[in-house]
Amino acid sequence: LSSCFSVRLPFKFSDYTTIISSINRISETFSILLGLIHNYKEISSLEFSDETNHEHLGNNVWKFNPFTARFHNWAENTGTINSFIYKLTSLEDYDETFMKCFITTCPGFMNAYVLFNKLIERFNVPEDKEKEVNSKSSVSSLQIRICIIVKYWLSIHYFDIDSQIFDQIENFINSVVIPMGHTDVGNRLFSALDEAKHKQDSIIEEVETFSKESVINYRSNLLIVQSTDIQLLAEQMTIFDTELFRKVELVGLLNGNWEDKVENYKAFYTLQISKRLNTIALWTASCILSQSLLNQRIKMFERFIDLAVSLKKIQNYNSLAGIFVGLNNASINRLKYTLQGLSSESNASLKQIESFLNPSSSYKSYRAVLSTSKPPLIPFISVYLSDLVFINEGNPKTIKNLINFNRSELSYEILKTVSVQKQECNYSFPKRSDINESLKHLPYLDDSQLYKVSLALEPRNAVRSDIL
Repeated sequence: LSSCFSVRLPFKFSDYTTIISSINRISETFSILLGLIHNYKEISSLEFSDETNHEHLGNNVWKFNPFTARFHNWAENTGTINSFIYKLTSLEDYDETFMKCFITTCPGFMNAYVLFNKLIERFNVPEDKEKEVNSKSSVSSLQIRICIIVKYWLSIHYFDIDSQIFDQIENFINSVVIPMGHTDVGNRLFSALDEAKHKQDSIIEEVETFSKESVINYRSNLLIVQSTDIQLLAEQMTIFDTELFRKVELVGLLNGNWEDKVENYKAFYTLQISKRLNTIALWTASCILSQSLLNQRIKMFERFIDLAVSLKKIQNYNSLAGIFVGLNNASINRLKYTLQGLSSESNASLKQIESFLNPSSSYKSYRAVLSTSKPPLIPFISVYLSDLVFINEGNPKTIKNLINFNRSELSYEILKTVSVQKQECNYSFPKRSDINESLKHLPYLDDSQLYKVSLALEPRNAVRSDIL
């Protein structure tokens, strides 16, 4: 940590303003030290050797030697934090894809304090390194590159940046970037900083608004399900699902963020679209079991099969999966006489959906169709979440005491796919407010209640004549 005190000031003490700026830099250094201490347990948990731990936390990034293989192995895509920061900011071998992958996935092996500190270390070029940097490009080019990286970081990880780091970035722009002549870049950083703060405030307000309890009109919802054209119903469900899907933050998919239920702004919409699937499943079963007469129950079952077929056609795979789960709820599967009453056409459609969403071979059928589907579409989000969990659990965090960046790249490939799907998710269905509003908050019974109703409608060992 002592290397943090060796930051070389980019100017001479010539006036009062400079002295004040220098004092601010010293204050900033102590703030960074607190962040590093906060992150020490995270780094230590990766179980590096003492020597590698020192390379991660102790050495200034400028002490990294790219020609020494001890702390990196590019062939295996492994290295220390310093080696990856060096690669991230390389002037002669800049890779935008690597930059986006690294910035997006870096919370898996370092926190915001460490990342910002390392970028500042790299920004402050030591005197004995200036000649080396200028021979490749220029110190100015390196510093502008680092500012661009910070700008991208702000746009991706505004959830993870607290007020202390916001203050440090603002101080960095005011006391370092602009005084060194990078006025245009400094102004762009200020804009990115303001936008990050605004996004952070906005998502908190959105979550509070979204989470408010809504009055659910059970009778109105059931009437819409019974009377609305199936295609229109599918379209209106998809309009609402699109709004959720397009708000999913990619970083909320990473590192099990979506498993955290407490004030999880980062993964809020990931959680909501996952909950939506479960809600649709329970709603499906509830609507079927709301019909006390057998013939009505069969008709409702067949309407949901038709709805599933329509959702598949318009490629809303998440809601399709929700209905499929609902049709396979234990309370529905036991309805012997309801199932026997389904038409041959409905049975054939149900079998096609079962084949499409068969989980064997890791949803092989679904993945095959998804790979050839043209936008717009809404994916079955749980499949991606399962893939990310498999990557996390199936790939070690470290290899020979070095960070395993292959793990990050595998995760990032999934995020890129989701990102494209979000951007291209532009359905042109006209919105019907009356139907759409009713489908936002779906009424349902829980599994225990559903099973009790199911037993009442078709008791165990009942014969056909006993069922109304």
